[in-house]
Amino acid sequence: MAAAKGMRSSMSSASAGGDGPRYAEVPLPWAASVEDAAESARRLFRFGVTGWKVQVELRTRSTFDAATELVTADHMRQQFGCGPDVKRHVEVAQQFADAGFDQLALINAGPTWTASSTSPAPNFSPARRAL
Repeated sequence: MAAAKGMRSSMSSASAGGDGPRYAEVPLPWAASVEDAAESARRLFRFGVTGWKVQVELRTRSTFDAATELVTADHMRQQFGCGPDVKRHVEVAQQFADAGFDQLALINAGPTWTASSTSPAPNFSPARRAL
């Protein structure tokens, strides 16, 4: 994920004059299907595709809508782990850890975390500890 690597230089605490931990939010669009997860991520986190330099300029709802109107579910699948595959979500989160972030906030970007008879809730705990 290019966004994770690019954020290291601009978001490090050292570059801001500090020496504390570096935080990043990692969207986890979990759902029973990749399609449902990608569409939920597009609806909730499409701003993440634009990058920080664009995001800081989006001062109104209309500028946000204009900047993100061409973001598709395919873009979300490329940037985030989408669907029930915990391994793919961990691969995306690992990119943030590799970029130097030492505190990762895992954010629900999917339609729900609720399990159903055909779609168990994800168990990220073992994989998260390995990061």
